[in-house]
Amino acid sequence: MGEWRDGTPALLVRNRVDTPAGGLKKAATQTVLTMYAPSGAQLGTSSFEGDTHMSTPVRNGHLVDTSRPDATFIPIGGGDPVATKASTVDLKDAVGPDLGYSSQRDTSFQPYANWLTAKDIRTGNKMWNTKDLTPPAAIAKLVTPEKATSARLMPYQGDKALLQWSSYGDSKEVMTLVDLKSGRRLAEGPGIDANGTVDDDGLAVSPDGKTAVVQYGKGAVAWNTETRKELWRQAADEVNIVPSALPGNGVLYAYLDGAKAALDIRDKKLLASGIQEMPQFTANGYAAVRSGGALFVFATQPV
Repeated sequence: MGEWRDGTPALLVRNRVDTPAGGLKKAATQTVLTMYAPSGAQLGTSSFEGDTHMSTPVRNGHLVDTSRPDATFIPIGGGDPVATKASTVDLKDAVGPDLGYSSQRDTSFQPYANWLTAKDIRTGNKMWNTKDLTPPAAIAKLVTPEKATSARLMPYQGDKALLQWSSYGDSKEVMTLVDLKSGRRLAEGPGIDANGTVDDDGLAVSPDGKTAVVQYGKGAVAWNTETRKELWRQAADEVNIVPSALPGNGVLYAYLDGAKAALDIRDKKLLASGIQEMPQFTANGYAAVRSGGALFVFATQPV
């Protein structure tokens, strides 16, 4: 699942086409990338020699070629490649629509801080730095002349991102929803203890952007970004919830200690466990499931 060039949801299908040798022709392999709209209409298709692009990242309808120092975005379906000022490292945690924004640590020792700089992938220009932003009140009161703030950025939806604040060296964080272009705070969420948090912790966002479930190491918390109300938080004796998808029909798809399951988003009540194939969801709530060698796409139903 992914997005097309205009940010609308799209399905990416990768095919490897092997042509056997015949006559004077050598055997050949091609990778065909095709993207489809939720309606099933084909948006664009491109072929590449060899099988090297069977796992190459695709962002917003573009194949991301990182074979050179600065990444190049190749439009699926034809068009001129887009040159960028972003390296493979910059793209690893890129967030946002279109080609997106990269984030880089800006470490300071006077005072101690791990500020964060957001840059435009196309130009490499700085957009904003957390050093210039006002942290949440609970974090601001911990700032001293010797110790400032730390922050980490997580993808959210559209031109928004989760910016999680802490005092340098402290595991207590406060979640905020920010505008990606300016860093401006849109909403302040719950506080968490991020001790044990890793880079690949889970995040699930509803299609309307109003509900988020965030894993923070050894637990998860759900909150409404519109009302800023916390919906629920995991107890210490519960199985760890790793959010996978929140399609907007009242169900949270998640991994419970690795097992695939479905929960009620309102109260984390277990609805189903032992799910064989975890659906993949578009940004507008369509689901895709593989079964019997075929791919089925359907609209989700409310519970």
